[in-house]
Amino acid sequence: MAVSKFEHLPDEIILAVCLYLRPFEVIDGFGQLNWRLTRTISQFRRDSDIHHLTLTQYQRWYSYLLPSTSKHITKFVLSNWNAPGQIHLFNQSTKYYTSLRDFLPNLTQLRLIDFSNDDVDILPKLAMIDKILIDIDALRPLLYSTKLLLDRYLFCSSFPFKEVRLWVGDNGIRLQHNTDLIVNPHLEQLTIIVAHIDDLILLFKRSPNLIKLYAEINSFTADEPKQYATAEVMPKKLTDFHIQTNDQKALTFDDL
Repeated sequence: MAVSKFEHLPDEIILAVCLYLRPFEVIDGFGQLNWRLTRTISQFRRDSDIHHLTLTQYQRWYSYLLPSTSKHITKFVLSNWNAPGQIHLFNQSTKYYTSLRDFLPNLTQLRLIDFSNDDVDILPKLAMIDKILIDIDALRPLLYSTKLLLDRYLFCSSFPFKEVRLWVGDNGIRLQHNTDLIVNPHLEQLTIIVAHIDDLILLFKRSPNLIKLYAEINSFTADEPKQYATAEVMPKKLTDFHIQTNDQKALTFDDL
């Protein structure tokens, strides 16, 4: 069908066609045709999921499409899965910005897929983003220093996150128990794999207003706990929670 005829189709048909295309293809093919069509596909401009792009497609997206859509993006997905190094490449492109919100002013949710040790430099730029969702590359174990930085910027900073997902398959994340307690009263939803149960208790102290919690405890440790559960530290607003472990010693029924 000629583009001129496509432009005159009803919005319902245009949107139905777009459902069979990737967001990148929708913006690349129809984003600059006319005002009506741009308005019709506005959702594809707000939700920018580029995790499926090859390196060549990413370069076209960054050079030609992002300048006209950056102010509209509210949800953004980066991934090293299909284009290894995509997260690092994007971060290098924004090296003159102290925050991603300076570059994407309406960004409220960021997802990083297959995050690796090479991507830690993006962490200081997460300020003022409501939702941070990070899935770690299971084939590349995290360095101890990377885990420290994840803990620092996600849970020991002044960034007022409302939702955090940190899916670390590499034995979970061991939090820093010897640092000053930083409280985030804004955090309401948390998904995480922690190393031990005292890490979960520390998160309760850091996030007193949790409403939803999905936590996996990796293993039991015979070491002296660094945190103890008391009535004072338990989240008072928690209404939706799921806790699991594959190590029966990590969390007994009495402990729960």
